[in-house]
Amino acid sequence: MKNRLRELRKALGLTLNDVASAAGTSNQQLGMLERSERRLTIEWMQKLAPVLGVEPKDLLPDAGQPRFIPVVGYVGAGAQIFSIDDHEKGGGLEEVEAPIPGLPQSTVAVQVRGRSMEPAFYPGDLIFYDRQDSGDFTHLSGKECIVRLNDGRTFVKIMRRLPDGGWYLHSNNDDPILGIGIEWAAKVKLIVRA
Repeated sequence: MKNRLRELRKALGLTLNDVASAAGTSNQQLGMLERSERRLTIEWMQKLAPVLGVEPKDLLPDAGQPRFIPVVGYVGAGAQIFSIDDHEKGGGLEEVEAPIPGLPQSTVAVQVRGRSMEPAFYPGDLIFYDRQDSGDFTHLSGKECIVRLNDGRTFVKIMRRLPDGGWYLHSNNDDPILGIGIEWAAKVKLIVRA
């Protein structure tokens, strides 16, 4: 998908090097992003938008009507939450406008309850994610994730590996959750503060 990086950069009278330097990337990478040879991910938009003095959503062409994302339930950050309306069920509790364009169609949101992950997540924050992994969680080690346990509880925690190969869930302000079976986990993609 074509983006507005080049147009915005030129309008500000900035060189490729100016923007690349300020964003902490190379001219080559920025050039590839401008030519749409690389996908302009959420992470790239969040890094480049402040350099160009715009909101992340302004880097993409106008997509017309706003897109709405289902809020599929609550996720515990200390509080034990059992109900969540998964991707398969789809409808969700409500819908919120997508905070930035370009989110995958599979993106859903959950709302935080509890305080064990402050200051990373606060009660009422919306967390967006788009892919559930089950089985091999190696790539999620050390990452903030939405995690569904086999007993039905759903949390936002940092996944950590145990020496025996198992997993535990790390909290910023509470004891870890040990001896757990994980049904699925999904990396946190985006947070919108309450």
